[in-house]
Amino acid sequence: MSATIEMVSFKLASGSHEQAFLETNTAVENWVVKQPGFQYRALTKQADGTWIDLVFWESLETAQQAGNAFMAAQEPKAMLAFIDKETVNMQHLPVLAARPCEQLESA
Repeated sequence: MSATIEMVSFKLASGSHEQAFLETNTAVENWVVKQPGFQYRALTKQADGTWIDLVFWESLETAQQAGNAFMAAQEPKAMLAFIDKETVNMQHLPVLAARPCEQLESA
């Protein structure tokens, strides 16, 4: 069982306001941090307008369980309303090498 990075790329739906979208992020973060296996999440935007949501999970299994729960949960619904569903691409990537920050300080 290896750690897994969930990488979801997407664009906002036409007419969506970026600030309104970002305001929905708090509810999603409050939900995701409570999920078993959650380690870290970052949301970023590329120059071409593509958003990347990276979530680090303990394992592929915990990532998949959270993904199933995500679609049924109330907290993500406001955020999902801003996303162009046709542009969503989700990948689960196994972590092959990693070094936590606290180990960098002692190196």
